[in-house]
Amino acid sequence: MTNEQMLLLELMKKAIKGQHLQALPQQPVDWLRLWQEACDQTVPILAYEVLSPVQEQLFQQAPALAEAMLCALTELGHNAQVEQSQAELVKALEKLLCPYVILKGNASARYYPDPALRTLGDVDVLIPWGQVSQVAREMSRYGYVLLDKYAPHHKTLRKGALVIELHRELGGIPGGTDREAVERYLEDIYTQAKPLQTQSGTCMVAAEKHHALNLVLHMLYHVEEYGFGLRHLMDWACFVDRTADKPFWDGLLVLLRQIGLLRFTAVMTKMSAVYFDSFCPAWAEAVEEDLCRDMMQDILSGGNFGRKDQDRARSATMLPDWSSGSREGKIKRMYKDLRKYILLEKPELEHRPVILAVHMLYRTVRFAVLYVQGKRPNLVRAAAIAEQRKSVYERLCLHQKSREQEE
Repeated sequence: MTNEQMLLLELMKKAIKGQHLQALPQQPVDWLRLWQEACDQTVPILAYEVLSPVQEQLFQQAPALAEAMLCALTELGHNAQVEQSQAELVKALEKLLCPYVILKGNASARYYPDPALRTLGDVDVLIPWGQVSQVAREMSRYGYVLLDKYAPHHKTLRKGALVIELHRELGGIPGGTDREAVERYLEDIYTQAKPLQTQSGTCMVAAEKHHALNLVLHMLYHVEEYGFGLRHLMDWACFVDRTADKPFWDGLLVLLRQIGLLRFTAVMTKMSAVYFDSFCPAWAEAVEEDLCRDMMQDILSGGNFGRKDQDRARSATMLPDWSSGSREGKIKRMYKDLRKYILLEKPELEHRPVILAVHMLYRTVRFAVLYVQGKRPNLVRAAAIAEQRKSVYERLCLHQKSREQEE
């Protein structure tokens, strides 16, 4: 890790504790590079707040930093727009008497010392799937349009830069008997929802036992896909720090062990303790610190949603499918990913194999042409990155059950 990355981690530790930087470090710091890292990890508002006591000195050292830090104010403006979007959604849902829970966003921000400092993205909401059309029609009164793009777990409403995702289920739920166990755990998610007061009004959020599982599954999704960012880990650190003494943990740990995600959750928890000084329970203490270091390097290499390195983001298609237990090669994984991507857009091709094959061939040829033109990621480099990521992720033991469970 660079000096700037290490300092950013120190700043985020202070952010989680509600503290500020009172004096500039003695060693030289490339502040513009640090600030870019904060933006890549989607934590500029938090960094801005932590640095507020020393900003005058900072701007003397790095005059260009003053203009660069304006992006934090832009993020605050976007937060206000997202809050308004959520308020419109909640009003529509209440009018329709539609049960719901807000996922991530404000649901995660409530555990930060100052919830207003967490950058908000889209509005994600879980609703009964049979009411999606009603909700979409009601939201059209506010100018939102239901997009045609198909996704297996949600539908998307858009108004300009504002996005609302209507979810039928939490993302990242495993299959088979593991799915059944997760669904049983979540069966009372609507009846156990709690009201939360936000800047835009009151909304319903998941009970802590359900929110915890959503955070774990969300982190897992981003680890296995394009980019697990610092903000995801900070959400978990803040949550663990403020709920460590709650009784729901016993039942959650039983579920995580059952579905093979206890080791993964322990690694995320130990990482939070190592880098943010959050609480580390006994069940996470034994995690190796060198694995925490390697995972943090992985986070800092990719950035939020993999924005820092497109070759690295593309390497996700070459990683094993740990949930199925298969260890197929990269070519087969890429083939399956391409097929899945096309079927997400055109599900009707599931039963038209010839037309599906034509689409896949077209996409492959198109990618090859754009690759030669330098408009697509370098697959050779992506393959090398995939091997490096694989060597780290294998130590997470994703979806692996204990020997006692298998017997």
